[in-house]
Amino acid sequence: MSRIRKLNLSDVSDATAVLHSADPWDSNEGFRERSRQVLESVSGREGLYVGEENETVAGIVWFLPEPVFAEGGLVILLAVRPEMRRRGIARQLLGFTERKIFNQSQSSFFSISSHNNSGLQFLEKMGYTKVSEIPSPVGSGDAHWIFRKTAQARKNAR
Repeated sequence: MSRIRKLNLSDVSDATAVLHSADPWDSNEGFRERSRQVLESVSGREGLYVGEENETVAGIVWFLPEPVFAEGGLVILLAVRPEMRRRGIARQLLGFTERKIFNQSQSSFFSISSHNNSGLQFLEKMGYTKVSEIPSPVGSGDAHWIFRKTAQARKNAR
């Protein structure tokens, strides 16, 4: 990947497309429009970055680096264009995120859908462990799992 930089307004359309190409995002148009509005409203802020490859938005990451969740930073989302997967983009984005989080916190937390098998495998490969579960709303069947990685685990992995 050539660079990681803050998401700006001109990236919102591409970033929204990246999000909605990633499983398990809802692809209905209303959800897509709400996602676009949220990204537009927070563009340029700390914690919302895109990864570019050949001047194309290849991936997006949104995180809170300060200790807001059990005294650790929180990764809100991470997604990569399907045609650009398996190139190390998610690994680079998450590594960038961890450096920011571990400057302020001892833990990095990640909330992920229990149905996102490739995402779950990726997090485990990156040294995250499941620490909790958020039950699904009645009838949705889609629980979220909370994964955690400590600064110490990151140091040991080097």
